[in-house]
Amino acid sequence: MFPRDRGGTLIIPASANPTGHRSCRQADTVIVAAHIRFVRFTGPALTEGVERHRVESIEVPITDPARTIVDCFRYRAKVGLGVAMEGLREGLRRRRCTPDDLWRYARTARVWSVMRPYVEAMVADAT
Repeated sequence: MFPRDRGGTLIIPASANPTGHRSCRQADTVIVAAHIRFVRFTGPALTEGVERHRVESIEVPITDPARTIVDCFRYRAKVGLGVAMEGLREGLRRRRCTPDDLWRYARTARVWSVMRPYVEAMVADAT
């Protein structure tokens, strides 16, 4: 069983119903082990930075590391600033993303003003 503070986030189109039923109360499936949060995106926020991978013959959309870090800052109230900072630190340290990638996605998500001091501090520490 997962700890209560862990879980996942699924990005779905704004018009999607995660249960597939007309009413969420009609769903037969109950998720007990994981805490899943659904966030709704539209337009470029839904498609930008999404890579398609085939997992067991099913095409699965997965966001690239820079987009994932930006989403952590975007939802820092839900996931915690520590999670966002750790993602930023590890992403830059392991060279999974560049400050330019972060800037591009953060401008689209309108969180660059929040991220900028953290990115500048991390880049300054690395030199």
